[in-house]
Amino acid sequence: MLCFIFHRYQEFMDNLITSFMFHRRAFVGEAKEHADAKEQEFIKGLMLEFPNLGQFLMWFSTQETKPDLTKEEFIKLGFDILPKEKQMAIADLIWGNRFDKEAEKWKYYESQARRIAMYFRPILLAVDLEFYKDDAFIVTLIKTLRDHFISEEPNPDLSKSLPDSLIKKIPKGAAELLKSTDNSEEINTTRFEFYVYDKMYHQLDRGRLFCNDSVSYCDLDYDLVPDALVDDAVEICEEYGYKKIPVYCDERLDQALADLENTWIQTNKNIEDGTNKSIELETDDKGNVTWKLTYDTNEAEKSTFFDELPKRDIADVFKFMGDFLCIWMLFEGQKDRYVKHKHPSPLALIACILADAFGFSTEKMSQMSNIGYNHLVTIDENFMYVENLKLINDAFSNYIHGLPVSRAWDLIENTNVSDADGQKYATSYHTIQSRFSSKYFGSCKGISIYSLTTNHISVNAKVIGPNEHESHHLYDLLYNNKTNIPIHMVTGDGHSINQTSFVTLDSIDVEFIPSINNIRIEAEKLLSANNPDQYHGLIKSSGKINKTLIKSEKRGIIRILLSLLLQQNTQAVIIRKLASHKRYSRLQAAFWEYNKIFKSTHVLNLIDDEGKRKVIKTARNRTESYHQFHRMIRKILHGAFKGRKIISNATSVQASRLVSNCVIAYNAMILDKLYQRLCATLGEKKAKAILSKISPVAWQHIIFTGRYHFKDRKNEIDFGKLIKLLEKKLGKTI
Repeated sequence: MLCFIFHRYQEFMDNLITSFMFHRRAFVGEAKEHADAKEQEFIKGLMLEFPNLGQFLMWFSTQETKPDLTKEEFIKLGFDILPKEKQMAIADLIWGNRFDKEAEKWKYYESQARRIAMYFRPILLAVDLEFYKDDAFIVTLIKTLRDHFISEEPNPDLSKSLPDSLIKKIPKGAAELLKSTDNSEEINTTRFEFYVYDKMYHQLDRGRLFCNDSVSYCDLDYDLVPDALVDDAVEICEEYGYKKIPVYCDERLDQALADLENTWIQTNKNIEDGTNKSIELETDDKGNVTWKLTYDTNEAEKSTFFDELPKRDIADVFKFMGDFLCIWMLFEGQKDRYVKHKHPSPLALIACILADAFGFSTEKMSQMSNIGYNHLVTIDENFMYVENLKLINDAFSNYIHGLPVSRAWDLIENTNVSDADGQKYATSYHTIQSRFSSKYFGSCKGISIYSLTTNHISVNAKVIGPNEHESHHLYDLLYNNKTNIPIHMVTGDGHSINQTSFVTLDSIDVEFIPSINNIRIEAEKLLSANNPDQYHGLIKSSGKINKTLIKSEKRGIIRILLSLLLQQNTQAVIIRKLASHKRYSRLQAAFWEYNKIFKSTHVLNLIDDEGKRKVIKTARNRTESYHQFHRMIRKILHGAFKGRKIISNATSVQASRLVSNCVIAYNAMILDKLYQRLCATLGEKKAKAILSKISPVAWQHIIFTGRYHFKDRKNEIDFGKLIKLLEKKLGKTI
């Protein structure tokens, strides 16, 4: 219970700081829009005065004919035509002096005093923030502001209670902006308050200001294992089976540099002697040689193969596969006492899974099926939780992977190539995880489902916010894969790449082979193991790897890799801080330098190996096919996730993933029987060639909509009849 309370407390601190960061960004965005509008209004007003300017100039040039005017009368006549302030403003515009947008922003902050106090002040008082240096200026600012608000009789005018020593430390430019609109001699309380919050935001973003009662915003050093544990790295890694980590800055570094050197030599050699047929060289009029890669189109995997099969209801398919894999006893109830159903009814479980997967409520499912509402609610509350659904998903994934036909879908023989990608969905209710994204949700909020697929199988998935970088969660997704499917390689789009991805994944024996949109541009950033002038081929090196820097941070690198391995904190949190925080700059630079070794090797391999490019493209296409299937399941009812809590949306994600895995397993079972028949008649090699082009991600023969009638009887499927139909269709295509 104490652990649960502390975890909830950490979540509260996370949410408070996240709210602080969000509202600060919102205020800055609003202030910018306000300043832009005021600037346009100001310029528009000046443009309207241009006719008066013309009249003034004409009048001024004719006044030499009227020498009887006094100086005062002359000035008055001029200002009557064009007021003095307008003349000065137009003169500034002509001289190129811009409208002071920064000053206008601070006027806006001053006008939002009530909102600033409402959104930021409670967080300042509730969250215990620390800075990595005790005597820093930001610490004094926070303490001054906090002491002012918690004092029993606070002075309403904060500026009068600010010590002179503090005011002198504020930069001159900032101090001018903090002065009040009404009194230019005193610092405005609201402006000063927002100035402190703005400073806090930047230091939190850099990782210098932190809250160790939080998870996402605690100090990186607090997230890592104790430094003394690095001395025991050999024993720890032996236990976990990852032997690279203790020697990561020694033997492994030397091996990575040797691989990079060999790849440089081989890539340029294959271009020079014409072995690389997939690169086209072009010479312009000045003799400069440019190049581009050609792509041989892959034959698309057939998704229409199941068109002629008899249609079956999703409830019947789920019941059949559940009985076949004996999954019902794997469901464990959350309550061990005072429950009517110790073991769930398979039919009620299927109804609850479909309701969560399609976005129905249990009430709506009871109206659309032959199972009562009370029974569904009991099963839903006791058995429908994330851990149960993940366990059943793993059972389906293991079954598909264990089928002989699964080897026909291997993109590289005896190697499992995975792909990770995110898919965006709108949410009906606001949670701390849902975020705005006009590109994907319009004016609504939504979430992102980050999925890992291998050979058409959904191996793992997690819910993240659309504002979170997918690459920060890739290690998490792979390391927490609980199936029996070993991942040897993983690809992804540009969102899967950060400055640590190659190193962190290599440390757990996963080769990272991301898809790169413009290989030619990336080729201009390649580094080499030796000096660039030693490479004379078409592909040029832009610099040499700083091996000394990497070795100098050996202990820090091993400590981070051990922390990821031992899950001292969520891996996504550590990787996010390592990739974005600027406090540990030297360690970060060493990590990034090491990462460039693997990235350079990967880009060179993509240039040299057309087969690898095809593998990546096929793996990506399979994930897109799975995403289409998953979206179709969610669109049975509107497509939006309706959970009021983060855990509710996570449960729905696992339920919809379970339905998709069930259908894929059903299709794979049929294809496996066809594969065995073809092996007997045509031989294994030809059978693999045929089945490799047929995807089990198909749903045209499954009925998802209508009234659900759950039948408690043994489901018999005539596979012999299905195989004959498929053989007949296959005979027309091969």
